[in-house]
Amino acid sequence: MNLALMNRFFLAVDKDGRSPISDALLSRWDVEGLATHCRSSENFAWRVGERGEETYFLRFNHATERNVEAIDGELAFVEHLASLGLPVARPIASSAGFLVETIETELGVFHGSLLTALHGDEPDAEQLDLPSLEVWGRLVARVHTASQGFTTAGRKTWKEALQAVQQITPHPGHTQSCTRR
Repeated sequence: MNLALMNRFFLAVDKDGRSPISDALLSRWDVEGLATHCRSSENFAWRVGERGEETYFLRFNHATERNVEAIDGELAFVEHLASLGLPVARPIASSAGFLVETIETELGVFHGSLLTALHGDEPDAEQLDLPSLEVWGRLVARVHTASQGFTTAGRKTWKEALQAVQQITPHPGHTQSCTRR
């Protein structure tokens, strides 16, 4: 994520940790509770209060980071994984019936989705023992197997993703120089 955008975003968060952007997006779903910040990296992720026994996560991006078609493609893949019995955080339709909602803000356009939480422990990598790593490996293998042949609009193929990386990666033997000013 663009760090300047992230900085501008957090400058708008109030002293109680409330974000007008997360609040505006969350208003599109019929859920109770406050959104509290969890992390920001490729997405802004906010934990949302519970409705009954459920906990949700609001995930959103600036439109310059990801468009609706790309998010729809990601959510279609998540639903594909769920249909195969994999444990995934499933998307929840908004009050208007959309999996992705869009809002206009002073910082620009944001696209968001609401997902169910997966319950269980989230150990740090150094806490994983051999049996836990084996379970993790089997789940990763199932995801990779499930992804074979899966296509949807908005989701890059592995070849397109590799081409994008190759466009920004220097070729072997090519050096870039930095000059001081």
